[in-house]
Amino acid sequence: MAEKILVVDDEVDTLRLVGLTLQRQGYQIIAAGSGSQALEMVQSESPDLVILDVMMPDLDGYEVARQVRASENNTHLPIIMFSAKTQSADKEVGMESGADAYLTKPIHPTELANHVKLLLEQSRERVRAAQPGGYVIGVIGAKGGIGVSTLVLNLAISLQQITGKSVVAAEFNPGHGAWKLETDQRGLDGLSNLLRMSPKKLTPQVIERELFRTTYGPRLLFSSRNFQDISLLKATVQVESISHQLQKIAPLTILDFGTMFWPNYDKLVLNCDEIILVSEPMTDTLMRTKQIARELEKFDFGAAKPLRAVVVNRAPYETSLSLKQAQAILKTLIAVMVPPVPEAASQAEEMKVPLIMLQPDGLAALHYHKLGQ
Repeated sequence: MAEKILVVDDEVDTLRLVGLTLQRQGYQIIAAGSGSQALEMVQSESPDLVILDVMMPDLDGYEVARQVRASENNTHLPIIMFSAKTQSADKEVGMESGADAYLTKPIHPTELANHVKLLLEQSRERVRAAQPGGYVIGVIGAKGGIGVSTLVLNLAISLQQITGKSVVAAEFNPGHGAWKLETDQRGLDGLSNLLRMSPKKLTPQVIERELFRTTYGPRLLFSSRNFQDISLLKATVQVESISHQLQKIAPLTILDFGTMFWPNYDKLVLNCDEIILVSEPMTDTLMRTKQIARELEKFDFGAAKPLRAVVVNRAPYETSLSLKQAQAILKTLIAVMVPPVPEAASQAEEMKVPLIMLQPDGLAALHYHKLGQ
């Protein structure tokens, strides 16, 4: 999802010009016509960057910047002062008030866009650097029903066996939970319970109480299977908080996002150190996977941060593509192609045991361990 920029100016023409300039760059633009309105929108809209005029009728830009910086939640919010005041003293006051950059009107659209891009990149790096705790892997499926949840559950077991370290796996699919059936733990709705809480209450201790400790290692955060809980997809502030706090609980966390249905999903994937894209050996699904990979490139996945593709072949269809054919469509290396094991999968489902525990030396388990390694 596009990063959100709040433009603050009491001149309508400036709002329109700056807004159109940045919209063409793919950003989402919201606008405020006064300093007081800007402060309200910083709290209600949670922008990723603020472009702030200095001379306004109620609160000037300097005071707005000071009040924004006074909030602990906005310590690292990028602020660009954008003013007709060109004296060096004006710039000095602007920077002392909390601005990250001071630009003067008029300005070439390219220069403005470059400053915005740079500050947003720096902001993302600061957020990542400030994150304490463990390594986070996000797993995203190209579509539903291709075995994402099964893969995450088995991968979590493999990683704990390989590393000997504590692993937490969280199923971020309210209303679509699969692990409760796979593990026969029908009474647990940890994620839904947490999503209904105020973000301020989501401490590591509170989240820890909602985790289920399995007999085979990893602790799991279950999603419910109540369709009414699908509405909790809107609770992205809570989800972002949960993903941050999980890092403090375990050195390795795996987040099963299902498909990319979350509003503001960009804030979720930015918390990940690595992304695994799950596909199936069918042309349409692989093309969709390729499209998602391109979308994730703007968050540096596939460049600075690892982006891996996994193909799960759940049934021996004659129309299924080979590994070589799948790689030709994705135009990237596929880390693992999990083969179909319908009989073992059916037995695991009946016994409520993860496949990797039912057949530790089986064909599927070997591929899960290969991915874990």
